[in-house]
Amino acid sequence: MCGIAGKTGIPVENIQPITDSLHHRGPEGSGYYADNTLQLFHTRLAIQDLSDAGAQPMQDESKRYVLIYNGEIYNHTALRNKLPEISFRSHSDTETLLHLLIRYGTDILEELNGIFAFAFYDRGEQQLILARDRFGVKPLYFRDELPNAFSFASELKTLRLLSSSPLSVRTESMLECLMLQYNLTETSGFREIERLGPGKFITIDMRSQRRQTVSWARPLYTRQYTVQTEADWIDQLDTALQQSMQRQLLSDKPVSFFLSGGVDSSLLAGLTKRLYPGRQLDAYSVKAGAAFVQEGFADDYAHAVSFAQQIQCRLHTVNAQPDLIHDLDRIIYALEELQADPACFFVSDIAARAKDAGQDVLIGGTGADDLFSGYRRHQALYYYNALDNIPAGLRKAGGALLKMLPAGKVRRLQKLLRLSLAPPNERMLQSFLWINRSEAMNLFSADLREQLTLDTIDTYCAGLLAAIPEEHDPLNQMLQLETHCFLAAHNLNYLDKIGMAHGVEIRVPYLDTELAKLSALLPPQLKMKGSETKYLLKKVASRYVPEHIIKRPKTGFGAPIRSWLQEDAAFRENLRERVMQVCSQWPEYFDRQQVERFYNDTINNRTDGAYTLFALAAIESWLRQFTAN
Repeated sequence: MCGIAGKTGIPVENIQPITDSLHHRGPEGSGYYADNTLQLFHTRLAIQDLSDAGAQPMQDESKRYVLIYNGEIYNHTALRNKLPEISFRSHSDTETLLHLLIRYGTDILEELNGIFAFAFYDRGEQQLILARDRFGVKPLYFRDELPNAFSFASELKTLRLLSSSPLSVRTESMLECLMLQYNLTETSGFREIERLGPGKFITIDMRSQRRQTVSWARPLYTRQYTVQTEADWIDQLDTALQQSMQRQLLSDKPVSFFLSGGVDSSLLAGLTKRLYPGRQLDAYSVKAGAAFVQEGFADDYAHAVSFAQQIQCRLHTVNAQPDLIHDLDRIIYALEELQADPACFFVSDIAARAKDAGQDVLIGGTGADDLFSGYRRHQALYYYNALDNIPAGLRKAGGALLKMLPAGKVRRLQKLLRLSLAPPNERMLQSFLWINRSEAMNLFSADLREQLTLDTIDTYCAGLLAAIPEEHDPLNQMLQLETHCFLAAHNLNYLDKIGMAHGVEIRVPYLDTELAKLSALLPPQLKMKGSETKYLLKKVASRYVPEHIIKRPKTGFGAPIRSWLQEDAAFRENLRERVMQVCSQWPEYFDRQQVERFYNDTINNRTDGAYTLFALAAIESWLRQFTAN
């Protein structure tokens, strides 16, 4: 894993701040390339081929082609068979990628099985290509400063240093953060800075500065399901998972595991132990407290301990005692996005422990819920079908009765009844929201309310569904939104940024290219059978994981913010101070009176606003750290 950056146009004279800003992503070395039109920066975290032969920027023998690259190509050894004429100097996947791009250009992208963001420069044609992996595991920001300046970087902090002109806040990002807890996939908190979308590449003609963005990744969902028996599907999925793990373990450094005690991470660890019985496995697990259980975060730790003992895995325990407010600035600075999720704090603690233990690679279960159905909003599709048989008047009456109860206690049932009255597409879109549109909009200043538009989320999601016109199954439609929104913009952003803040690479085997393509061929009724999510994946897991883990209810990976807000006076006061500060410091954005009303309604259980308040605190931290200078 590495950090990359580059700039065309007026060169940066002092390059040290640029490489310093990426040092945490690549603490083991740095490199620099420059000519009359382009500067390229690289910092290295060596995972494959630890020698200097893997250093970057990497050039071919002719010096015509230059590559800087962040990521891992897991099938790069097999892809070398496409280059029989090349005498490779290393076993680095960087060298493989360089020669594949020289030989095949962007046509090779569909064959890459890995996680990546790279810049490939052809000096002869004066062409720069930027590309990002299928799911957006590795980040890449860019800024187009017309008429002749273009810059890009792994991190927003670096891109700010490369920018020649001022930046302005993208105010819609604050609305998205309140409603979704994150920003949409191809935007950032700044209007002038974009994120290259998952599965896309940009070509830049250095002579004319013309830019073209192309989607290279074909849509997963095409309604072309494979018909075979359930038993055959179990075998096929099992084989695909084994092959994914064999690829993902490619490393010249130790590899360890997240082990939550849930199905997804346990399956990866159990399968690995079966494949390599003599291999010593290390894993990290979070130990939750009573407040977590009280709010619905089942205590996974006991399951993780028993399973680790069963497979003779060395388990490292991380106590879940985060100080969300005290540590918020550090987390937001690493995330660089308007994003609010307590899970980030636990990932940070685990990554720090792993780094201290000399383990630079972690494997996690992210992606299983998004490809095979694992969230409560997927189960809601099943319940909507049942509720559709109940007269709308009765559902409305039931919703009115529920409003008389404490909001935090019945929030899911309230939302289910409310959305059951909406059209199918509206149900799908609103299931991703933490707060409804009117409540979110009321928190902004009167002037900003007139400027903000509520349709950015709807428009983006409608475009994602339009990209899979043949797919009409509601579950697969929702998984299409899941992979491009919650997965790419939220989960993968924090996994990469938080892991790399500690110089740790986090791998995601469920997003293996071949496994993902197979998941799209799986009939939806085998992903979720009735209301049972991850049905077929659990069938495979039963070969490797004890039944008590498979049968246990789904739990989140977060913190009991609602309970702390009600019961912890220090947390409540600290959160209130942050929330009120965003109104005091940025009155052009937020209405203090409305925010205070919302805070009081939350404290008095008239609305379920704890996570929205935390999102306001995250926005305050982002504005203070990224716009104050």
